[in-house]
Amino acid sequence: MNASGYKYETHAHTSGLSRCGKISPRNLVRLYAGMGYAGLCVTNHFGGRKKQPWNDMQPWHERVELLHNAYMQALDEGKVLGVDVFFGWEFSNFHAHDYLTYGLDERWLYAHPELQDMTTSEYLDFARGSGGFVVHAHPFREDKTGAVVLRPHQVDAVEVVNTGRSDEVNRLAAQYAENYGLPGFAGSDTHSENKDDFAGIRFAKRITDIHDMITRFKRGEGELFRQNSEGEVGA
Repeated sequence: MNASGYKYETHAHTSGLSRCGKISPRNLVRLYAGMGYAGLCVTNHFGGRKKQPWNDMQPWHERVELLHNAYMQALDEGKVLGVDVFFGWEFSNFHAHDYLTYGLDERWLYAHPELQDMTTSEYLDFARGSGGFVVHAHPFREDKTGAVVLRPHQVDAVEVVNTGRSDEVNRLAAQYAENYGLPGFAGSDTHSENKDDFAGIRFAKRITDIHDMITRFKRGEGELFRQNSEGEVGA
């Protein structure tokens, strides 16, 4: 183990799939390798059409293939650089309510094209019922109607540190998690290389796979952290 433990990014997007993503999968891995991260989760948007490159007529299996290919490109680069890369996605509906999903793979997605017709509530119950681990991303980001929707009984954790959001929004998220006894999560919500504020979860031992990460996090072994160009600034 290095002096500060093993750092992992939990929330990152790439170009080619997330419309908001401005960094290629390979460059994303290079970015984190340069900062000494042991690994990262690639969590491109997968859900609402407004955040996707496809149209309504594109077959489901092609949509899943796009998601998985972006991950595979990052995985290949990670093998070269010694950075572990894990698969996930950010389920997004039309109202800016987003849910990071881990522990399920592309085979599960291929097998369930009905996901595209599910409501958010249906999706959360189905994903968690299938063994997925779901984190409510930036829960206090308002949608276009100005609404904030909280689902404390349908998620496993709450993103309380998101470096793409204001300190006030993160404070509200932390209070929300505490009120409902939900564990806090941390991620950078990276979309491009033009970023100097990062976050994640640090573990004392290196993670073997995404299920290992989930298990250790549930046991309370992960430590949230935040860092910028000057070093760690505390979560």
